[in-house]
Amino acid sequence: MRKALTICAVLCAMAAMTACKNGSSRPQPAEDSSAATADTAKYSSGGMMITVGVSLFSEILKFEDLLLIDVRTPEEYAEGHIEGAVNIDIKADDFDERTKDLTGDVAVYCRGGKRSYDAAFRLAMQGCVVYDLDGGIRAWEEKGMPVVR
Repeated sequence: MRKALTICAVLCAMAAMTACKNGSSRPQPAEDSSAATADTAKYSSGGMMITVGVSLFSEILKFEDLLLIDVRTPEEYAEGHIEGAVNIDIKADDFDERTKDLTGDVAVYCRGGKRSYDAAFRLAMQGCVVYDLDGGIRAWEEKGMPVVR
């Protein structure tokens, strides 16, 4: 939890500096979306979700006790996934049942970011600190990051 709070503080500071640099009161994302902005952090029921770019997501994957979840279908997962990911399909009827006891730090991704955003919100409502990969595995692969096939 301490790591999550530290990253959140750094990301909020980066967002504030970016906003000041651009002369805007609204934080602007970094060009490669590696930094989360203040408007991507959502807080609910003691949990938190943060949408992050590929660079930061790859660093977050180094956290101890982090659970990495691929929320795509089993067929999509079989086509290629990030090493260490477990497949829990958000569209499956048993998603909530399979994730109801999760706590702590969780990282999620899907193909393009929509399903993982939904999963991140649901997990944050349970009290998890959730990191959502902006752009999903497509963005991950576009940056040349490794995928297990």
